[in-house]
Amino acid sequence: MRDPWVSVGGFVWMLALLGARVTLCRETPVKPKVKVSRSNNEDPNKPHMLICNVIGFYPYAITVHWYKNGQKDPGVLSSELMQNGDWTGQVMVMLETSINPGDTFVCEVLHVSLDEPLRRNWDSEESESAKSKKLTGIIGLVLGGLFLTVGGVMYWKNKKGRPQFHLQPEGVNFMG
Repeated sequence: MRDPWVSVGGFVWMLALLGARVTLCRETPVKPKVKVSRSNNEDPNKPHMLICNVIGFYPYAITVHWYKNGQKDPGVLSSELMQNGDWTGQVMVMLETSINPGDTFVCEVLHVSLDEPLRRNWDSEESESAKSKKLTGIIGLVLGGLFLTVGGVMYWKNKKGRPQFHLQPEGVNFMG
């Protein structure tokens, strides 16, 4: 008996089974998704690193630029193109720069699947996680103050209603 994987028909069937996604991707471009963030840099003497993470695109030919205050910045570092398990690609493009108040930063992505360049701004204002932490702290402070006030009012109210007796047994003199 002949192994179906060895025969030409079996080989074509195997390629069709394994390559169905490849064929679909090759015929249909997939639009990239872009996320812009800043890496955490503890050393104030070093420049900041802005990261433009581009994921989920096909075909693999892609161009990514960073703009600082409207001017293309040539000082970028790029990772190698990495292939995802679903035949799409991802690349990370980093900009090492100083950040001053009022600076604007834009990551621009050019890809065959896009009708126009995809642009993502990086806002030098607080990140979402920093805003969330600040909001949590404010809510905690307000609730703590509220509970402290209610507890203090209840304590003083109960203290005023309590009789203030100083009972001393008769015939016992503690002073002398």
